[in-house]
This record gives sequence, structure tokens and C-alpha cells, in this order.
Amino acid sequence: MKEYERNIISKFKDFDATSTLQAIKSFKKVWNSEQDYLKHIEKRLAEKTIRNEEEYLYKTIDCLANAETYVVAEYEQSWDRIRYASFGNLAVVFNEYGTILTSYKIDETKKPF
Repeated sequence: MKEYERNIISKFKDFDATSTLQAIKSFKKVWNSEQDYLKHIEKRLAEKTIRNEEEYLYKTIDCLANAETYVVAEYEQSWDRIRYASFGNLAVVFNEYGTILTSYKIDETKKPF
């Protein structure tokens, strides 16, 4: 768990929180790519799980800061490992380097598979 925390924290090393605009600009840099980030923003807005980018930023950081457990999914015959942190009704998925892949509201009505 400590390794995952260190990797996430290292991604936020140069995070600029001097203003909301700067925080959003910095937040895009901890994602796999700005294009992926923008795609996720559009999707979460369409789902109405967030009102704006600022809310997405705060919910994601709150989840990462308060997560008590991490889940690592390792696929057979693959080097990929997905890290998952959850807090409240939000989940954040990131890779072994601490780069965010997605952040989303957990739907309790859906069954795990």
C-alpha cells in the first residue's frame, strides 16, 4: 500500500493549487493523457455525476487522500496491473506509476463480476 501511495504522491509533486484554474491544469497532468482526461470529464458530465471539472478534481483527490485500501488486479498472461482506490461512493483507477486512468462514481445497483 505504501508503494502505491508514494507513486500517487510523486505524481502530485508539482501540483499547483494556487487557484482553481491552476489546480485543474495540474490535475490534467496526473492523467494518462490530457485527451483521456477530457474524455472522462465529458462522460461524467453527461452522466450527471459531476457538475464541473472542479468537482471532479475535488472528488478524485478526496478519494485518493482518504482511501484506506487499494485493490490490485493482475490479469493472467499480462504485465498490466490495475490499482483501484475507493472512498465513499467514488473509485479511482491508476497504474503502477500513479498515473490516473479513470475516476468514477460507484453504482451500487450493479453486481460485481
